Amino acid sequence: MKIKLSYQLLAILLLAGIITGALVLFKPNEKKGTTPSAAPSEVSSTVQNQEIKEIQVIARQWQFEPSEIRVKRGERVRLRIKSVDVTHGFALPAYNINVVLTPGKEETVEFVADKSGEFEFACSVQCGAGHAGMRGKIIIE
Repeated sequence: MKIKLSYQLLAILLLAGIITGALVLFKPNEKKGTTPSAAPSEVSSTVQNQEIKEIQVIARQWQFEPSEIRVKRGERVRLRIKSVDVTHGFALPAYNINVVLTPGKEETVEFVADKSGEFEFACSVQCGAGHAGMRGKIIIE
């Protein structure tokens, strides 16, 4: 029994060594002057030499502030959205964005403004009597 257990332990250690070696050997080469990918919360202010336009949005009964957002076509946009009263939602269907906004917690969404025009966003969580009018628009020039 002791011999069989030793072989099993040896096999497990050997397998762990092979996996570790493969991870070290096959790690993608990083180019000089670049940094490894960061978690979404650690994204820098530039992405592939492209500036990010960051906009703070506040959701409250029954409005978004600002209710009109203007950006240039091709810009990378980061919206930092926060509800200050009750649970709301933020839906921007043109960019397949829909997040729930818990009071006091900031949510971040990013997209590239790759279409020109006016695109409506709205509250996607029933938040009271004025819910249907809780809308805004993003104008991409």
